[in-house]
Amino acid sequence: MIGLLCSALFKGYKAGVFSAVGVLLLSYILMFFVQYIDAPGLNFLSPLTFFSVSEVVRSGLQLLYVLLSAVIIVLCTYFTQKLYARKEMIV
Repeated sequence: MIGLLCSALFKGYKAGVFSAVGVLLLSYILMFFVQYIDAPGLNFLSPLTFFSVSEVVRSGLQLLYVLLSAVIIVLCTYFTQKLYARKEMIV
């Protein structure tokens, strides 16, 4: 949904793709930064660290990250729909 929101923010598809890739790259960098400094309390900074495979196997899903993911999905969906409703759809 974050990628769809990025595509809704810009008129051209190239800018939408580049912004979505930028968000993904930033999330990836933040994931490695949090792992490097060994601060599991900062896992909320990157969506890529919400559901670590080893943590899910060890202790199951954490309700905080499930709720945080749901909030991000709902907000991105809402704003994407609002932005696409304003755009003039040319077919």
